[in-house]
Amino acid sequence: MPMLTRCLLALSAVFIVLSACQTEKATDHTSLDQVVVRLQKEPQRLNPLLYLLPEASMVMEHMYLSLCDYDPISGEWVPVLATEMPVIRTEVNVDGDTEKVIEIEILPEAIWVDGSPVTALDFVFTMKLTRLTGINAPAWKQLTQELKSIDIDESNPKKFTVTTIGDYFLTVDGLLTAEIVPSYIYDQEGKLADYTYEQLYNMDDDAMDADSTLTDVAREFSSAKYSRESIIEGAGPYMLKQWEPGQFIVLERKENWWGDQFPDRTLLAANPDRIIYQIISDATVAITQLKSGEIDVISLARVPSQSYLDLQQDSSIAAQYSFHTPQLPRIYYLLLNNQDPRLADLNVRKALAHSMDVDRIINQQEKGLGYKIAGPLGPGQLGYINSIASPDYDVDLARELLVDGGWKDIDGDGIVEKDGQELNLRFFITGSPLSTVISTLLKESALEAGINVELITKPGAASRQENVIPGDFEITAQVITGEGRTDLYQYFHSDQIGVGGRNWAGYSDEAVDELLETIQYTDDEEERTTAYHALQREIAEDQAVIFLYAPLEKLVVSKKFQPVISSKRPGFFVNAFKPS
Repeated sequence: MPMLTRCLLALSAVFIVLSACQTEKATDHTSLDQVVVRLQKEPQRLNPLLYLLPEASMVMEHMYLSLCDYDPISGEWVPVLATEMPVIRTEVNVDGDTEKVIEIEILPEAIWVDGSPVTALDFVFTMKLTRLTGINAPAWKQLTQELKSIDIDESNPKKFTVTTIGDYFLTVDGLLTAEIVPSYIYDQEGKLADYTYEQLYNMDDDAMDADSTLTDVAREFSSAKYSRESIIEGAGPYMLKQWEPGQFIVLERKENWWGDQFPDRTLLAANPDRIIYQIISDATVAITQLKSGEIDVISLARVPSQSYLDLQQDSSIAAQYSFHTPQLPRIYYLLLNNQDPRLADLNVRKALAHSMDVDRIINQQEKGLGYKIAGPLGPGQLGYINSIASPDYDVDLARELLVDGGWKDIDGDGIVEKDGQELNLRFFITGSPLSTVISTLLKESALEAGINVELITKPGAASRQENVIPGDFEITAQVITGEGRTDLYQYFHSDQIGVGGRNWAGYSDEAVDELLETIQYTDDEEERTTAYHALQREIAEDQAVIFLYAPLEKLVVSKKFQPVISSKRPGFFVNAFKPS
């Protein structure tokens, strides 16, 4: 599941128009009290339960807060709204079922913008919303399916106990990182107050759909008023001040921000008075504005790496900006259909792996801004092990592996065959520059080894639905993303094979299944780490897929600021920026 996240006082910065792109500005480029960030896409909405685009998360992370989160600097699991890390107990109930009991207390200082306290009732309200059938939040519904009850301390409304069903390790993570919304804003008539969380948890969909009060609440909450207009509020340090569609979004620091009392909590920092997100979809236009000093922070992750390096060589740019390449929680790999009779042969999978020149891809496509990966986790992710070697690029070894597997070029056409079947494999690509480079290199090298790789260009969504999910493919490129503790069950457990699962590789291994289950359900973090390590070794030994590399983020930041750069998405935290 995805991790759930969060005016212009000086209009002397008169709106101007850039003739090259007709993009309106809301910035005073000489001010150190504000940071201007390029936003590649406009969010559809700013609502933590309903957002769809990562750009929305970039904006909301400074508006909404959760009880706990991963600190951008240390990478450690830390309290945010909570007074301290919650106490978590595993218990067995009277029915013999495992439950987790989480004791939580919210900071006494935490208040909403109207001065009222952030309490357990706000957490309960947020969880109630997730249960409503009229609110389209499937990830949240899946999360709260494990949330059995919420009990508030009668003597302290900021103190409460949460009980979850089962012992799945990411249920607690999800609840503690859930962004909390205020009931006094999002349910101004108090319609949900008459329903307990437990009532909604146990109510079936038909009954809920027949309840006009609940459908009214869901309809109101999902409306533009609470997603795109002025009635948007979270517990974070910034509020929405202005949103000009297609132009910019302005966040303004809350007055008398209570989080200033906690300087060691990075996510509570509110150093700039304003954060301005300039919506610029065109990378060329964005770079032009960067060169003119109109943008303070820009990610060039989707721009060719050579262009990023060229900016560093531009003395006028280098004088104004610093360059940063934090690790991204993203891993590129080649999905192999292990259910295909040819790819069921370990020798064929290994031959393909040794035909893949990953170093050349990193150097050619990323200009060195990436690092080889031998497994489904990367540096910075919990459980990562760096002692597994990636397969060397060695076409001679690839040939030997094929011969060992009984594959030979009998008819002399350069393609090996076995049992009368030539080794012809289809590689489905999107046609993007990256997929083209990867597939072309593999095609050339694999042919030297005796494998014919046919490249088929097809839109990603269509290929996924028509080929990958039904298993009608041999090779395709995929990506794994994740922060903190990552659940790899969906990608590699055998019960995820077939329609409804995401083990599109069709990979099945009893030892791997056991390790994935241990990772999900053990209470012993040392045992979980050991299982993560063993899992990566097993998958690498089986060459279930071909892991390629993890790209580095490509950030440019104005030297006006001391930036906070992080491997936690989006790679920078402007709320904690300070003047240089």
